[in-house]
Amino acid sequence: MRGRIIASVAGFCCLGAVGIAQAQDDESTYGAGLYDRGLYAGVGLQLLRADIRGSDNGTSFSVDSLPLELLGRVGYQILPWVAVEAFGAFGIHDDPNDGRIGAGRVRNGETELKYHAGIGIKPKYAFVFAETSQLAVFAQGGYSFYELEGDAFDSSNGNVGVSFSRDDDAPYYGVGLAIESEVATFELQYVDYDRGDGLDLEGYTISVNRYF
Repeated sequence: MRGRIIASVAGFCCLGAVGIAQAQDDESTYGAGLYDRGLYAGVGLQLLRADIRGSDNGTSFSVDSLPLELLGRVGYQILPWVAVEAFGAFGIHDDPNDGRIGAGRVRNGETELKYHAGIGIKPKYAFVFAETSQLAVFAQGGYSFYELEGDAFDSSNGNVGVSFSRDDDAPYYGVGLAIESEVATFELQYVDYDRGDGLDLEGYTISVNRYF
């Protein structure tokens, strides 16, 4: 599943880049793009997909959840083609759980994001397609910290339940697509935050950055 998502995003980015590059004239600027900028800040929504596995009081469980978070970021473009960036987020919607608990199915329960923060590096490649606009493909890599907690109950026996908490940190990586203008950038991105024994965590983000 993860491989298909990354391949789809990368394919879409490549197709868009090829189409725009073919439409450019000989005076277009490649790679670094139009702008030599510094400080920026942004806000966005990120849908997390959490696959949580474990055992609580002898009852095994495997829970899938899609909590939504409000994300803020601040960054600095140290070179025309690379930036350093930090983000912080908190949950704004606790998603009902689905999955397995013991021998039964999850009937109810929710997963809540308590906090999420990280810092990393963001290289990009830009394609100019108008006097003041450009398309950029970018990668991300860094380190993040997060806490998730929740509970779940057996659909066949409401008295059987589990609770769980994941407070951890891990390196992350991702890919994305941005439409950039003189003062702002609109971004879509996919990030793989963690792959562990008890948790797989990835995010899908839509955001806007403002340059200063």
